[in-house]
Amino acid sequence: MGNNFALPTDKKEESIDGIDYYYIDVDLSDRTVLYDYLLQKKVRKENGKWKFEGYSNIREKNSKEVAQISLMYHFINHGRWLEKKGPKGDVESNEDADDEKEYGLMKKSFFQELTNTGSDDQSDIPYCVLPVYYPGETVRGKLRLKTTKPFDLENINVAFTGGAFTRYRIHTGRGYYDSVAEDKYVDSKMVLWNKGGNFSDIKSKNPSAGDSFRPGEYEWPFEFHIPLDGTFSSVPCLNPCKVNYGYAGCRIKATMDKGNLFSRGSMISCFGVWIEKESDVAANLENLNPVLDKKYQQTGLFNDGFIQLVVKLPKSGYVIGEDIPLNVEVDNRSSGPIECIEAMLVLSGKYNTGASKFSCTKSFKHCSDRLTSGPISSGESPVFDWTLRMVFSNTEIDEHLLPTSDLACSLLKVKYNLYVTAKRAKLHKDVVLKIPIEIGNVNSKEMKTFSYLHDLNSEP
Repeated sequence: MGNNFALPTDKKEESIDGIDYYYIDVDLSDRTVLYDYLLQKKVRKENGKWKFEGYSNIREKNSKEVAQISLMYHFINHGRWLEKKGPKGDVESNEDADDEKEYGLMKKSFFQELTNTGSDDQSDIPYCVLPVYYPGETVRGKLRLKTTKPFDLENINVAFTGGAFTRYRIHTGRGYYDSVAEDKYVDSKMVLWNKGGNFSDIKSKNPSAGDSFRPGEYEWPFEFHIPLDGTFSSVPCLNPCKVNYGYAGCRIKATMDKGNLFSRGSMISCFGVWIEKESDVAANLENLNPVLDKKYQQTGLFNDGFIQLVVKLPKSGYVIGEDIPLNVEVDNRSSGPIECIEAMLVLSGKYNTGASKFSCTKSFKHCSDRLTSGPISSGESPVFDWTLRMVFSNTEIDEHLLPTSDLACSLLKVKYNLYVTAKRAKLHKDVVLKIPIEIGNVNSKEMKTFSYLHDLNSEP
């Protein structure tokens, strides 16, 4: 019943008394692609139906994959403390847990909750599947609820929130405090039922006015519009930590609000959607021009030698997942050998908690899988023709969900650089050549080149 339920934690799982089910059912009939962040692949319709399979033989995850999936789950289900997430457990959000305890979610029971094996029904998608939307589109669906006893509620509402969210924890001598910030491009709410309200004009299965929410089976339609202006693409957590984090996302959150302080006892259900905003690397034609860059470094006690690197690229602008061809010329005129030549793509950036100079900032860096060759003896001048892939297998991020260079977000900044390094023996300075790379999700001048999620017309 959707990808919106709480998952078991280290706490004992208990059912919420009086609720049979409580979930957000998003209408996927107009979607062309979904993304499965557990299997890290696109999902398409087969003969007009969604096909979800491959969960019965999930291999054991390593620690980095565990962190990646756990961060994606947090990305969707982040919530305020003292809220209960229904209907599968009386589970409170534990923002203050240590990272290791948070990543401990990934046990067998986690995968049983995270997946729903072999389902064809589009209203029965696994929790790990996110529909992909674009600015200007509308998200439609229904909130479905079945209760078996009366509840004392102030209201039932569904909210649609999208933007960037950051948090930085500052420790003091006697404790800590959290510096948080938000940059929202959409923040809409619909009240579906209100204590004492009159909803008789809504033609759907919903309760009439009253001071208490009576038991029954209910559904409410909703729709939310994704703004065309100001919206930026979703970005998963780019650092392996839930105490200090920064990400951009969009989700639907339903709340059975009891009206208590800090939402104590309120019951929530969440559904995440992935936002893709077009980022055309060809918008700046300079990104399509060939690149030639070089680094010359003198060596030796009396600067009587040198090492020179010359790197050629067909262009500086690429889409997510596109291979980067590079030609590397090495001229070793130093007195000693070069241990190896190394090339890699580096995603770096930072998130902050405001525009003030006193705001907190956290930096992050992720390196792609490296290309290496060597050693290179003194006097040698080899040439390497390499193809660098955007694969980040040694990090906690999913390369299918890499952010674009132009996020247009005030709280999150990212950049890409290609590093080519001539590594030398200890006590000798390495020769490093850094080339800025622009990353987008579409190239309008090369119509066959699209990023993974933007390639809507090809086969998975």
